[in-house]
Amino acid sequence: MLLSLVSFYFLLYSSEVFSLDTKDSLEFSQSKAWRNLLYYDDSGKSHVVTPQFFIHPQGNKNPHHELLATVKAFIEYSKNHEGEFYECLFPARFTLLFSFLPPDHKRITCTAFEEWLRGLDIGNIYLVYTSAYPNNPASTFGHTFFLFDRRQRSNNEETKRLLGYSLSFQAHTNQSDSAVLYTIKGITGGYLARAELNPYYINIGVYNNSESRDLWEYPLNMSEEKKIFFVRHMWEIQLLAAFPYYFFDENCSTLLLRMLEAVFPEIKFKSKDDIFVVPQTTLREVVQLFPANVNEPYRFHPSIKRKMYTQLVRLNSEQRGLFNKGTSQLNEIKAINDAPTLDLLVDFWKWKNYQANTNLSENEKLFMRSTLLRRSEVTNEVIKEQPKEEQAVELERPDKGHPMSNVKLLAGSRFTAIGGRYGFHDFFDNEEGYDGHSFVKLADFSYGTNSEGDKNHQKKEFKINALDILSLQHFHFSLPAYSWRISMNYAYIDRRNESHVSAAGGIGITEQPFAAYLLGSLHLISNENFLIRPGVDLGAKWHLRDPWKLILNLREVWNGKSVVEEKKAGIVYQRERYQIEQSFVKHTHFRNFQFSFSYFF
Repeated sequence: MLLSLVSFYFLLYSSEVFSLDTKDSLEFSQSKAWRNLLYYDDSGKSHVVTPQFFIHPQGNKNPHHELLATVKAFIEYSKNHEGEFYECLFPARFTLLFSFLPPDHKRITCTAFEEWLRGLDIGNIYLVYTSAYPNNPASTFGHTFFLFDRRQRSNNEETKRLLGYSLSFQAHTNQSDSAVLYTIKGITGGYLARAELNPYYINIGVYNNSESRDLWEYPLNMSEEKKIFFVRHMWEIQLLAAFPYYFFDENCSTLLLRMLEAVFPEIKFKSKDDIFVVPQTTLREVVQLFPANVNEPYRFHPSIKRKMYTQLVRLNSEQRGLFNKGTSQLNEIKAINDAPTLDLLVDFWKWKNYQANTNLSENEKLFMRSTLLRRSEVTNEVIKEQPKEEQAVELERPDKGHPMSNVKLLAGSRFTAIGGRYGFHDFFDNEEGYDGHSFVKLADFSYGTNSEGDKNHQKKEFKINALDILSLQHFHFSLPAYSWRISMNYAYIDRRNESHVSAAGGIGITEQPFAAYLLGSLHLISNENFLIRPGVDLGAKWHLRDPWKLILNLREVWNGKSVVEEKKAGIVYQRERYQIEQSFVKHTHFRNFQFSFSYFF
């Protein structure tokens, strides 16, 4: 390969017209280093759709043409139509192709790039994962982005991060699009994604505070040489590149992995080629390939909502009474002398301000100012740092979660079936690696037979739960939050086609080691006629001794023999990749003891 590069250099340097049929140049144009840097797929077409990212007119679909055009532009100090040197627009390409340039090639002073680089003052690089946000379809499975702390701005590690910058790929949507159009365009690639560079504290405000999502920072250990190349490439794509954005398979995480592959061409991430590219799955693969320091594998930023609930459960009944008064009676704020209660009130109004997009009413602003003023006056009590919930946080580490898909075998005295699930996470699955609030199932199906009480008349049964999203929120009378569920099901039983669509909403309660939810529901059932029926949805689990837990599930629709009626109670044994469940089941047409074994992959 070295001989090929040397001969290619002499060819370029000795000829004004570069041959497009050169074996050596063609070989390098097919290398991973070049193809990954310009985001070419296996067919030779780039994922980048903006023409300014390429120098040759056909550069987006011909790696060889673009290679020769790039080297020629560097040698001749060419500029684009806006008068900018290509060498300054593509510093990562210049680094990769520097050995192809004449030995006496003089470097251009790229003032804008150098000032940008000094302003970033990049130290360490992290991959950040934000927990799921089911209230936004685009963030149901979480989100990932890069974080860069700063070398010189502070001696405090936390301050270095907060003053650092983050890089993420965001779909540029149209605010006038309806929810339906937003979903359709998001699924079909109707939006473009660009790399956005923002101060990290802005992301803290958006994710931690406005959307109440936890943040996890994972260090990406890389050499200084790779780090510099990473930043040079970041300049290129942030300035000139745009990509088609698809919610399911070409999303924020896909583009981050492609960027890492551009810097590390020897790495190929498998998760970016999944049918659904899920941020939590891509995170696990990145963590495996970039092992962190065992003394600091991650850093955790709890959401403001988590902080509030943590503070709330530590208050006694008298303090909670003061908190309730402080949120509803303005004249009571001046009488509060308890610092923990005031701290909770400060976070409460901070959270309310984010929820209102900083547009609090005049009365709410008065409450907030009075609370902040009163907190500044209470200085006679030393506030100890709140203990970290290390055990709970370690349990929720997103890189420790079970794989997304599974296969399962179900058997009972009157029922046998095989099944599986494409993704993602169920209420009764192993909680390790998940936040315990967002549960999303995709394409959960089973196919089998049941005797309905008569062993001589077995009936075939096929069920598929196409989508099931359950969003549980901690409920407390001082800080009420409401949960919801929506699901879409299809069933074929005994040569009768029956479809079922349901939407449910109500109050959810989640506590460890006990967790439960209760939802009122409304079901649309399609058989021969369309029927709307009310129902109830109840789930609970008790954590016994690890890895055992007791489960309860009730989904009852008041519609006689509806196929969606289900009751289940039993014992579950769980590990990272497998789950064994023994339960008593009552379906519409039969009841029996059921045993199931699931394997996750």
